[in-house]
Amino acid sequence: MHVELRDYETSDDSLDAMHERLAAYHASVGIAPNGHVSVQMTVDASTARQAFDTAVKAVTQAARDADASTTVLGVELMTEDEFDRRLTQTPLPALAGLSEVGEILGVTRQRVSQLVAERDDFPPIVAQLKSGPVFIAGQIRAFKERWDRSPGRPRKN
Repeated sequence: MHVELRDYETSDDSLDAMHERLAAYHASVGIAPNGHVSVQMTVDASTARQAFDTAVKAVTQAARDADASTTVLGVELMTEDEFDRRLTQTPLPALAGLSEVGEILGVTRQRVSQLVAERDDFPPIVAQLKSGPVFIAGQIRAFKERWDRSPGRPRKN
């Protein structure tokens, strides 16, 4: 289970106190990248509803006891197998530079650069490196599916 609490001012002492109070759940307690309190824990329960109720009650009580916010922003519930599966996944999506984008679209690197400059619907650049722009490969594949490509040079009028 993952429970996130709204809180921007939680002290290290409060986090430590929450961690101690949630020890029976093998919890890890910290600050998420968005500044809120993040609790990852294990709950043994017969049903998803029981797991949800147990986790929210335990986390909010631990927060209350530690003088931290008890406002729940989100809860994610998953099986142990799903948690283990996610641990094996790469945290970043597959990325593609100009060469990889060209391979996906079946065009040259130069044509990719033209598409980036000319098409408002081309996927955004997610990073600009010395070697060139970087894209999310899945977005490039989605673009390919909707791209009305007409090969060859345009006709002269």
